[in-house]
Amino acid sequence: KAINRNTIMIVGSAPSYPYGIVDPIEELSELAVEKNIPLHVDCCLGGPIAVRAEELGSIPIFDFRLPGVTTISADTHKYFMATKGSSVLLYRNDELRRKQQFYHTDWTGGVYATPSIPGSRTAAPIAAAWVTLIGIGKVGYDVSADRIISLRSDLQKIINRIPELEVMGDPKLSVVAFKAKPGTVNIYNVADQLAAKGWEFNCLQNPSSVHFAATAAHLEKEDFLMLFESELLDSISEVKKMMKEDPKYRGSTAKLYSSSDSLPLMFMDELAGYYWQIQYRI
Repeated sequence: KAINRNTIMIVGSAPSYPYGIVDPIEELSELAVEKNIPLHVDCCLGGPIAVRAEELGSIPIFDFRLPGVTTISADTHKYFMATKGSSVLLYRNDELRRKQQFYHTDWTGGVYATPSIPGSRTAAPIAAAWVTLIGIGKVGYDVSADRIISLRSDLQKIINRIPELEVMGDPKLSVVAFKAKPGTVNIYNVADQLAAKGWEFNCLQNPSSVHFAATAAHLEKEDFLMLFESELLDSISEVKKMMKEDPKYRGSTAKLYSSSDSLPLMFMDELAGYYWQIQYRI
């Protein structure tokens, strides 16, 4: 069947950025085939970790072996360990790929054709990505993925042992997200305390939570898991102490997110736009 271009696209993640959860791509593929609409799989954060997990049977099939999948995105600058500035968009066939290309054949300057609407791109990130992929190879990525998946599992076990915290969903790859149980602590305040100790947790919203992405770099640090658990527990204790001294205590991150929750979404959109206007002003 020809794809119905007049309908919206279905998008699934393998995994999602916030929680590291893999969407039911097989079911989405069946729906895409039934409705004759495209299905895009966002594998930007997954990359070789998702590929390895599927090979081991930890997650279901999510790629072009499913008939409904039409495109897949993957960021080579993440777990493929290439330089920043390179990503890959894969198409099921040439017919789909042609839709991203731009042609202007009657331009006075001659025939102008580019592989994408934005036009020319520097080749350096492409070359660097290619060298990285070839250099590390499938075996290298599999070894790294196995270690990262194991590390994420250990981090998840640590979080599950802490009575104030709760893991979001059932992550299978590299990212573990967690929130504070009701009536315990403000998770953003905990993130602030961890940041003061040198940790970088990404804050999430709706609901309030944070996530941590396990990487190969963490595996190189001696006693990493012990340090993670110790400083996470210390941060929770510090927040509880502050709450006793001031029941309304909110750190900088908590104030930021509470402000965003109280403002209209349209205003937040405008604020974000003004921020980038300032950043790009000469």
